[in-house]
Amino acid sequence: MKKRAHGLAAATALMTGLAVVAGAGTASASTKESYPGGTVSFVSKGDVLTVKDNRKDGYTFQVWVYKTVDDLGNEKRVALCRASGGYGAKKVCNLNLTEGRRYHFKASIWNGSGVPSVGDFYDRA
Repeated sequence: MKKRAHGLAAATALMTGLAVVAGAGTASASTKESYPGGTVSFVSKGDVLTVKDNRKDGYTFQVWVYKTVDDLGNEKRVALCRASGGYGAKKVCNLNLTEGRRYHFKASIWNGSGVPSVGDFYDRA
């Protein structure tokens, strides 16, 4: 009986230790993409989206963020991050996205009226 109690105590201590180690860190993903007109990076920990205009073309580089709102795949815009100011301009946007949810990031260039799409990617917050 004494051996069994020691074994149970050791197993409980081991499991508790593993639980502490397993909960020690938060996962964080990072995505970096380059498109005609600019670059974009997204870091899921903190929901930080950074866009930079890399071309002297008269356009402003920007990224729209969308979330899926139904089973048909329809999307709703939830944020815009725009690197206003021309070539070399950079904008850091701190978003408040739902953790674990998948988002659609659409990069485009803007000149005040036209918004040609230049690429997109998906990532989780």
